[in-house]
Amino acid sequence: MSNLLEIKNLTIGIHENGGEYTAVDDISYEVRRGEILGIVGESGCGKSITNLAVMGLLNDQLSVTGGEIIYHEPAPKTAENEPPKPAPPPVDLARVSARERQHINGKEISMVYQEPMTSLDPLMKIGKQIAEPLKLHGVNSKPGVKLSKEEIHARVLKAMNDVGIPEAERRMELYPHQLSGGMRQRVVIAIATICHPRLLIADEPTTALDVTIQKQVLALLKRINRQYRTSIVFVSHDLAVINQICDRVVVMYAGRIVETGPTREILEHPGHEYTKGLIRSIPRREEKGTPLPNIPGQVPSTTEQRDPCPFAPRCALAADLCRQQVPEAVEVGPEHMVYCHMISRKQGEET
Repeated sequence: MSNLLEIKNLTIGIHENGGEYTAVDDISYEVRRGEILGIVGESGCGKSITNLAVMGLLNDQLSVTGGEIIYHEPAPKTAENEPPKPAPPPVDLARVSARERQHINGKEISMVYQEPMTSLDPLMKIGKQIAEPLKLHGVNSKPGVKLSKEEIHARVLKAMNDVGIPEAERRMELYPHQLSGGMRQRVVIAIATICHPRLLIADEPTTALDVTIQKQVLALLKRINRQYRTSIVFVSHDLAVINQICDRVVVMYAGRIVETGPTREILEHPGHEYTKGLIRSIPRREEKGTPLPNIPGQVPSTTEQRDPCPFAPRCALAADLCRQQVPEAVEVGPEHMVYCHMISRKQGEET
């Protein structure tokens, strides 16, 4: 499976109160074509900031200070009797021009945010908001040729039906406040997918929803992934949710990656102590009424001095080496990498 997006040694700096700090520290991972990749970690681990950098939406306090965000654009479509055209060269999204970004955002890459009410214009009807990406980019239309009002109307209805919004014709004329939270989230997903992007970033899209609606949204995202082969980056703090939808997972802590691998492999055989703590914190029916396990301490702020292994202050296995040297990736299974000195030491003792 080829890569659609490659994050290479990405570092994001934050400028705050006259000082410069590191929010995301030298991380690397890839998003493959047609897969659902989960990014998990507590609040403040750098998950959302990383994906805002992919979208080019960092605010004035944040900036990419190192690394690359490589997007592989597809080859242009050709007629049946024409020879295939080569794919354009990869694009570094950290350094594209504003004009190039307008071509990519919404058409090639889209984003679904956590709180739909703040993502939607309260003064604009639902139908018009869903139609906006089509008016900007079109779908399967020739360059410079705009879609007609009838085509846009038909595609908006289809997009609403695709995401499970009943009575779509009537609801096109409603405002966001007239819909439930679950329906608003479906509207946001319709906006993000109406141009059939190749990459969809879902930033904790189910956090504000109840369990029943959460299950429906997860099923919807899986169907979009299967039907259109859309690659999805699913950001969450909840490994239980990641387990329901993701093929692979990246575990982040304090701006660094601590573990990556296939979802089932990581859940069944976690290597990093932080990942183990997240898994222990998943509520289980058989433990109802007992105190929920937690990880002592908290994620350090960006202004705090961090150890080379940022999890060392909260780790029961931490040694002097963890406070002196950045841990390198150790392969503990097929495509399963753990960034931990203790794993390296254990493997060395076994050999």
